[in-house]
Amino acid sequence: HSVQSWEGHAIQDKAGEFGMMDKDTIARLRGLLDRATKGPWELDSERNEDCQPKHFDYFIGGDVGGKWSTIFDTVNSDNKLIEEEFDEAYHHAWDAIGKANGELVVAMHEALPALLSIAERAADVEGMAKVMPELWTRENGFATPKEHATAVSRYVLGGE
Repeated sequence: HSVQSWEGHAIQDKAGEFGMMDKDTIARLRGLLDRATKGPWELDSERNEDCQPKHFDYFIGGDVGGKWSTIFDTVNSDNKLIEEEFDEAYHHAWDAIGKANGELVVAMHEALPALLSIAERAADVEGMAKVMPELWTRENGFATPKEHATAVSRYVLGGE
């Protein structure tokens, strides 16, 4: 991994860190999910009156101990793209990158449990082998490659 510099701080380049979806990666991602604020997470916005142009910043929030709390936000982000719309009566401005990043983070957080289950089932050779005998007992004795692929896909996606 390459090291980059940001204001004199060393930053480890994490590109490709989760490239291989093996049992260690699945366990690591499960651990990260378990330690993170429980869901559901939601994206919301708030008008930032302290800068020009005044615009909407985004924050991700969730229920923390029965109380709505901000988990993190884009208020102090250095990576903003302020988009604006005007009409006779209204000026609307928002951080388009903050919104897109927030939508992605919320979607990933909410989808991660299902994706990890799919990854675990895809790595479960024993479980997949259990769906194969039904294909081998067909009248002609053979299943087509499409039937094999369909059975495995149903198992991996949780449809057994």
